[in-house]
Amino acid sequence: MYKALLQKKKWKNLGFSQEGGFSMVDLMVGAGLTMVLVAGSGGAIASMLDSSTTANAKSERRVEMNRALDFITTEVNRSSNLVQTPTLPTGLVNKLAEVSSEIDVSSVTPVLQLNLPGGSDPVTYFTATPKSGTWKGPKVLFRWGANFDQAGTYIDPANSANWKPLALLDRLDTFSASVSGDSVQLKPVGQIQKLLGRTESYQITSNASTKNKRVAPPSFQAVGGAGASIAKLFTITNGNVIVDQASTLKVEFLGGDITCGAGGPTIPTLAKVNVSGESNSGWISPTGTLSYDVSPSTTLNIEGWAKGNNSSGGCKNHNMKFNSEGDQGSQVLTLVDGDTVPEFRPLPGQRTIDTFLEPYIDSTTGKVSIAPNEVIFLFEMGTTNSGSQAYDMQDMVVLATISPTNTSTSSSSSPSTTSSSTTSGSTTSSSTTSGSTTSSSTTSGSTTSGSTTSGSTTSGSITSGSSNSSETSSNPGPTPNSNSTTSSSKTQNSSSNQKCNNGLGNGSENCTPGNARPNDEIVRDALGNVICTPAPGNPCTQASKSVGGNNNKKK
Repeated sequence: MYKALLQKKKWKNLGFSQEGGFSMVDLMVGAGLTMVLVAGSGGAIASMLDSSTTANAKSERRVEMNRALDFITTEVNRSSNLVQTPTLPTGLVNKLAEVSSEIDVSSVTPVLQLNLPGGSDPVTYFTATPKSGTWKGPKVLFRWGANFDQAGTYIDPANSANWKPLALLDRLDTFSASVSGDSVQLKPVGQIQKLLGRTESYQITSNASTKNKRVAPPSFQAVGGAGASIAKLFTITNGNVIVDQASTLKVEFLGGDITCGAGGPTIPTLAKVNVSGESNSGWISPTGTLSYDVSPSTTLNIEGWAKGNNSSGGCKNHNMKFNSEGDQGSQVLTLVDGDTVPEFRPLPGQRTIDTFLEPYIDSTTGKVSIAPNEVIFLFEMGTTNSGSQAYDMQDMVVLATISPTNTSTSSSSSPSTTSSSTTSGSTTSSSTTSGSTTSSSTTSGSTTSGSTTSGSTTSGSITSGSSNSSETSSNPGPTPNSNSTTSSSKTQNSSSNQKCNNGLGNGSENCTPGNARPNDEIVRDALGNVICTPAPGNPCTQASKSVGGNNNKKK
């Protein structure tokens, strides 16, 4: 009331009648301003609604397309190989009549084909144009292949007569698959429904590859090179490592990944070290180490054990054991220097084999690069189905190192023979091992040292048959004879620093393994490792490879 009285007084003081009102012009101007404000607000609201709808549509579309790509990627991983140029199999052509009411059969285009282990026809993915209201189009992606059971195992993959073409993804503009060898790049372009019936295209890209299971279990004998007589360290037979001389066995659990499903809880693992002649086999957990002193002919094999517990979720009852001896090639792979690293795609959320073997892989060749006295074991303990996504061969990774326990020799090494002579300030030396002789000569003022072939061992030690520039002898040495042993060279211990490379001689002259010249043949480093390095006149093939002592190579 008070406000109304003030308003009347105000109008009266301004000279207007208190019964006066707004003119038509005033009302029209006010209405126009109101319409402008409402229109502006409405446009903003419509834009917000459109943005929200588009964001939701993109999110839903992304989920749909990613699910389809995950399915295809998993099937590619499980396949044995990809078909470079897909075609329509006869079995699929005969089945198209079952979906002729839904699609235009003449528009069917194969985009991806893959062969399953044990399958008859290739699994075929194809696109087609729908002709009914069942599918939106403009293209629909179909799959023709073996069905699955609840565990994800293929049902009768060898009988394509039971396969049916089933729709996998709708509302596609295009779907392309670029195959290159064992890899494929998938590129679906899907439509997104927007406000007021408008559409927008959305594209994603995914890469997939088949599992490379073509690495045969190796059979390897570590032998010496031409520049030194390096004893054979071990032989691998059917997953058993047979030690050929007295050695120290060191077994390391490098790591591994095994979970209860993708991204699930961890399943604990252990490695059992079985050494013949040992009453108690040892168990080691990840990052653990065990060592044994063994005699020649000792056998080593590794057993892997994956056993769930209450922390393993739905896999608490999981219990699988596999041995490198009995399960070689299926559940266990044995790798030595120079082998190809198997390419298995890990279960999502897990690390690749390369991750665990990174210190032991040559960055240039991509192959295993370890010392000749090392062996790597790879275990698969999650499944026995090689077609499963969980079959990734990195559940447990173990490294074994075989180091000879005696790397030095006595004053003479049988059956090697060594002789040397000196004339006019120049030295010519030669050596003979197991029936072969290598000799060399030099000009005045220079020194040349001969080299030997491999094959000389004594009580599990590593010896060199090359000669040193030492005190001369009137006896030129025996003729090549693998059964004869004659030693005629002598060394004065007082001058060993000059004649044994500062104490790193070749073992035949009261020196530790090495040679009379720096960087020649076998030497022992500060850590006690026996290393073979090439030099002029010495064709050492085990370049920079530690073959004994305390070797435990980490690149």
